[in-house]
Amino acid sequence: MTPNEIAELEVQNKILDCINNFDSFRFNAGAGAGKTYALIESIKHLLKHKLASLQKNNQQIVCVTYTNVAVKEIKERLGHSDIVIVSTIHEMLWEILKAHQPQLVECHYQKLSSELDELNSELINPDHPKLKIFTSLAEADQEGFKAFAFNTKDIYYQNINAKSAQFKAAYTLHKGQIGDDNFKAWLKNYGNFKEVVKRLYKQKRYQYCKEKIESKDSEYQAVVYDSTANTDRLDKMKFSHDTLLEYALTLVEQYPLLRRLIIDKYPYFLIDEYQDTSPHVIKLIGEVHKYSLEQEKKWLVGYFGDTAQSIYDTGVGSKILAIHPDVNGIDKIFNRRSHLQIIQAINNVRNDNIKQKEFFDNNNNGLVEFHHINANGDDEKQIKYTHDF
Repeated sequence: MTPNEIAELEVQNKILDCINNFDSFRFNAGAGAGKTYALIESIKHLLKHKLASLQKNNQQIVCVTYTNVAVKEIKERLGHSDIVIVSTIHEMLWEILKAHQPQLVECHYQKLSSELDELNSELINPDHPKLKIFTSLAEADQEGFKAFAFNTKDIYYQNINAKSAQFKAAYTLHKGQIGDDNFKAWLKNYGNFKEVVKRLYKQKRYQYCKEKIESKDSEYQAVVYDSTANTDRLDKMKFSHDTLLEYALTLVEQYPLLRRLIIDKYPYFLIDEYQDTSPHVIKLIGEVHKYSLEQEKKWLVGYFGDTAQSIYDTGVGSKILAIHPDVNGIDKIFNRRSHLQIIQAINNVRNDNIKQKEFFDNNNNGLVEFHHINANGDDEKQIKYTHDF
């Protein structure tokens, strides 16, 4: 074996030692270092050495990643196993939480209450720039505005995407309900009119939903995660991606039993591309880890990623060091993919403790060029990195 191969194997063995001893870790490696390979090898190690124990205790290994594309890649490289759950974090959390409907409904009720409070506050704020056509009115005129808004609800939704002239024309037949002066004032800025009406409709829907939950209406005693939606429909007892993470964190923080269930069912929790994982998820995992240490339970989280390769602004990035600091740090400096010149350019950009090194000695034919387009549209080469730089 070459010195680089020996050094690389030592890094992988550090990961396996952490796994064997239930020492949670964060594996940091730059581009081309083989993070997915290290993850796959870790899972294979568990299947080889811990399979019997996992089967006996009805336990599973969890491997979560950010996208369905990444899930597919890991499954293809790993092969099928009932012991290993490979999924997105949202799918995994919903699988854990969906059986706990009373607690989820309580979370949902609290979110409804919070958003309803915000709506109520906005609708009495005389300084809100988009709502003054309503908030500046006397109480009697506000009631008239509300009546007009709800009496013309069909018109609003039929013309919600219409331009100003068409939108106002659709309401013209109903201006007798409020008088010509009010009609002109309220619809003068149709964008602000829509902002007010949108809030009034939502306020009523949310209040209705809260009352149904309070009255124990059977149709309002369960909530659903809608994986196809990017926005919540709280009044329909449905929520989207970000709210799922909020609910999950709230429940894990409030209920020690849920932490215990995660620990007992999923003793190995591996997170791929951790830098793009939501801070809510990292806080959740940190709570479970802390509880496992306090209760002296064997449980491990393994983070695989690179803070310098964050793609999404919503990811935790380097903040993970503050949110979940009490894990072993394992760094890998080798780059198997790139030539020396590329690696040197990468090292000039990185501002952390990882300075990459080429894995293969003969990878010395790379070229890095930086271009920009000037005001005339011409391509001007500004900097050229070669092996001489």
